[in-house]
Amino acid sequence: QIRVPVLHSPQYRRDHGERFTYPLGSTGDQRRHTDQLTAAVSAIEEIMTVELTAYGFATATPSGDGYKFECQHGADECYGNKIVACTKKYITSEKTFLDFTLCLMDEGSYPPINGKMCAEKMGFKWDPIKECVDSVEGQQLLYQEGVKQNRLSPAVDYIPWIIINDVFSRANLDEAQVDLIGLVCNTYTGTPPNGCK
Repeated sequence: QIRVPVLHSPQYRRDHGERFTYPLGSTGDQRRHTDQLTAAVSAIEEIMTVELTAYGFATATPSGDGYKFECQHGADECYGNKIVACTKKYITSEKTFLDFTLCLMDEGSYPPINGKMCAEKMGFKWDPIKECVDSVEGQQLLYQEGVKQNRLSPAVDYIPWIIINDVFSRANLDEAQVDLIGLVCNTYTGTPPNGCK
């Protein structure tokens, strides 16, 4: 999910929860979505607060103390989603977490290798994340990501899913996939940063 503040002070944003939400899933269009997000973060990061959630169209079945998952694009997608869920818990820097997740999405389609490589690139240890991913904890964290996604209204029926200021619109969903920077800049009502020009 991506949360993009619009106009208001940090206190107002905390109190009112303005956001731009973009759950991520592994799709054939992943490169295009990643490129849009990476470009937006690079150009207009100062007006964006980004929160990523990776769950997509997974299903979870209770298994012991954890869950078994089936993901739309197979086991690698589920593994990658657990990497994102575990990293979100253990990496406290939002910037590092975002950069890591963009790296993970950008480097190809095999999360077990990409996770280690991207962790090294971002300067943090991979082993604690991998231990989480391969444990019941990783299953529980991913399940909670699904619970969070499933609370969205209307229900997610397409990935990526875009919500701005707690309101979903197909027009925003369509525009974000073509011109995310333009959408954020047009939504932002403060003084636009240079990246909006």
